[in-house]
Amino acid sequence: MATQNTQKRSGFSGHKNYGAYAGDYVATVKDLSAASRRASPSGTNFNKLQKFQAEQKMKTAIDSGNVDFNMGLVPDAYKAQMKDYILNKAREKGQIELQIERMREGGNMSDPMYQELRMQASQIEQELGPSGSLTKAWTNFNQGAQDFAEDSLEGSISIMSDSANEHANADLYSNSLQLDISNGTLNFGNQDMGFTAYDKFPDYFNADYTNASNIISQSQGIFDKGVKLTGPDKLKYSNNFQEVLRKGGTESVLSLAFDPLITPNESLLDFKDPKYKKLVEIIQGDDPMMAAEAMEELKADLTSSYINVLDTQATNGFNAKNPDGGDGGGDGFFSSFGSFYSAGQFDMNKYLVSQGLEEGTDFATMSEEDKSKAFGYLKDEINNLMLDNEINQYTEFRFRGVDAKGNPKFNFKDRISGTVYKNYSMDRLEKLLNKKIK
Repeated sequence: MATQNTQKRSGFSGHKNYGAYAGDYVATVKDLSAASRRASPSGTNFNKLQKFQAEQKMKTAIDSGNVDFNMGLVPDAYKAQMKDYILNKAREKGQIELQIERMREGGNMSDPMYQELRMQASQIEQELGPSGSLTKAWTNFNQGAQDFAEDSLEGSISIMSDSANEHANADLYSNSLQLDISNGTLNFGNQDMGFTAYDKFPDYFNADYTNASNIISQSQGIFDKGVKLTGPDKLKYSNNFQEVLRKGGTESVLSLAFDPLITPNESLLDFKDPKYKKLVEIIQGDDPMMAAEAMEELKADLTSSYINVLDTQATNGFNAKNPDGGDGGGDGFFSSFGSFYSAGQFDMNKYLVSQGLEEGTDFATMSEEDKSKAFGYLKDEINNLMLDNEINQYTEFRFRGVDAKGNPKFNFKDRISGTVYKNYSMDRLEKLLNKKIK
């Protein structure tokens, strides 16, 4: 499945049917992939070929009916083997229970062997029962097969996800591998390359569409606002983006950097650049200190590219609103925040989405702490607007709850007259500022 975990190599040992070939199927796939990648004139082309082959294998399997999104608990390819395994285990359990009954009849219940046999019978029951380990294993397998098929065929898998991992998952979920069952554990592979336990197969990861969608919404809001970014604006957006990268982790950073998410054919950074190929190699390497340094460098470049996107959107939006090349002043406060008004009322939720919060954000239901933090963004914008329009007499903006529409109320002070304006809404503030804008 697509998860945040990165599985380590772990060979399957003690294989009773293929002992001569015991090894690690996934490790062998990775080693063969690495060797082929080194032999290829272009490692990138080999990765693309391997990903293409993985996608084709899943398409062929689905077309043939061997993989089905509504498949039964055990895929057809393994039903006969599972039936034999279950019958053998049931037979074994029956023999054990017969021994237990004989010992009970003979009064040998204090014999250590009696307890040992009871434990063996219980273990088989826990393996084969409706909540047993085999049921759970096949349930997880079916969910993994469905997820991988959907992600693969919809093109959701990140281009930065290891192609060898994708290749191994395609072999697994197209039911192309041999199955070995040992003590309730499913192991997949073949006689030549060895077997790997199902839960040790490597993970892949999808492109970070969630954060990319938020960035697109944010940049659209900035364009609609039509105001150029100031230094404080860029610092605020940069800090917010750094927090997104911190929460997302390595996979999110790699996806946002190199997957074409913001536009169909462009990524924020160019993976063809030798600098980034090297940084990614170090990040995915075995030296944690070097990996951490490389990650910080990559995040810094990614943040810079992200800010450039927002800055360009802000400039384009400004030019669209000021085709005559004016400085944007003279039209009042409303023109700067016009896209955040609905039916003549300021909409705080629209504003927050433009600042990077998720669609559906509801300011009215936030915690008081989060409301104050969100209002801090708006306060900075108001202060910047007043400075741009040579208004500097109002200070000490403070959040004072919400009005009937769920939008912020605040008070502030006129430093010249000493008047404290209490419980002002954005609409009332707009009227006040319009009187002051020259």
